[in-house]
Amino acid sequence: MCENEEQVLEVASLQSIYCKDGEMTDCQLGEIRKIRIRLDLTHPLKELECCDAIVQFALPCDYPQISVPSVEVSCSSLDASVMESMMKTLNQRAIELRGEMMLLDLACLAKELVEKGLAGAVDSNSKQTGVFEERSHKSSIVEGCDEQALHAQTTSCDKYYQRTNDDNFVTTLLHLDHMRSKPSYIKLIKKWAGELSLVGRLLFCQRVILILLQGESRDVKEYIVRNRTTNVDVDSRGRSCKERMLSVLCEVVVLPEQILANFDVAEFTPEQLQAFFREHHLGKIYAEHVQPLMQGSSNSSRKT
Repeated sequence: MCENEEQVLEVASLQSIYCKDGEMTDCQLGEIRKIRIRLDLTHPLKELECCDAIVQFALPCDYPQISVPSVEVSCSSLDASVMESMMKTLNQRAIELRGEMMLLDLACLAKELVEKGLAGAVDSNSKQTGVFEERSHKSSIVEGCDEQALHAQTTSCDKYYQRTNDDNFVTTLLHLDHMRSKPSYIKLIKKWAGELSLVGRLLFCQRVILILLQGESRDVKEYIVRNRTTNVDVDSRGRSCKERMLSVLCEVVVLPEQILANFDVAEFTPEQLQAFFREHHLGKIYAEHVQPLMQGSSNSSRKT
């Protein structure tokens, strides 16, 4: 069994994103590490009958420094020729990213390709079958409205669906190690939260940076993917870079009394931060995940 620190860190990062039961498996077979991820397809594509999409990576010992992973995709609702084309695209992309940590990028691309393939299959044979029941339901609600009213009601319907689907409406707490290009980074975070109908807070307290998100689990996951795969900050040399230090501290099903009204940015003292979590009935999250960070930050400040 080979020990590759960069590989170990990347796999641990993936596990923090694909953290649901059975969503990701990791096993070592001799000198090859096998990673299997079950793709969470966008509604309503994931409701296609018997649709199960998987992406698998085979990592050599010298990945990511020298070799690239081999990539396989399987989807029970797509034929072999479509999947073969997808795998060709994914393996070509892996070659282009040689020398970089690329697993999350490839998993996101695999999800995009599968969804595109499924959408094409649906468009060709299911316009009369009512596969998109939710879309049809929205159309009947807003029938006869002008274009502006249609957009407003559809958006409202989306938000209502999200907030009443209790099992999937979650509170997720993320931790950022640092933020060098603060204005542009904050702008991106607020933009993504708005696009994904997420509420919450970007919280600054001493050296601790937290992102509290509430919304559909799949939308929170999409946010994390964007945050990890987009150039969001600058490195020590001022060059644009992706976020490699974002960690998921926890994800829990949200309770009605915990739901925030919007997404905002706040800079708190330690006392104000604790009060914020208590006021929104999130005291357990504070005690288990935030307080240890604050104590670590305080100890670090004393040493410096």
